[in-house]
Amino acid sequence: MTDRETRAKAARYHHGDLRNALLRATEALLAEAAAASYGLLRSHVAAVAAFVPGADEALEELIGAAAWSLARGLAMLMVDGAIAPPGDVDLDDLVDDVLRRGVAGMAGMGRP
Repeated sequence: MTDRETRAKAARYHHGDLRNALLRATEALLAEAAAASYGLLRSHVAAVAAFVPGADEALEELIGAAAWSLARGLAMLMVDGAIAPPGDVDLDDLVDDVLRRGVAGMAGMGRP
């Protein structure tokens, strides 16, 4: 193997190590952000569920899963360009309004 080939092989190996390290770091940051987001969502769900007569942890879990699904679906629709805030509505305001109304509606339905 020539010196040039050896350097190229070393560079590919280093690139692979760097790529793997960046992927691990990114995955850890994404997992941390997802956990924080879900925790925030669950705290809001718990606050709403407190107003539902007879609400228990199982109902909170159900509402939390439905709210997370709503948030995920809304995010994917926005990423895909299927929906956008109308007119001069701020994106954060749209997301907040959709999620607030969705969670309140789910909590208002009580148990299935």
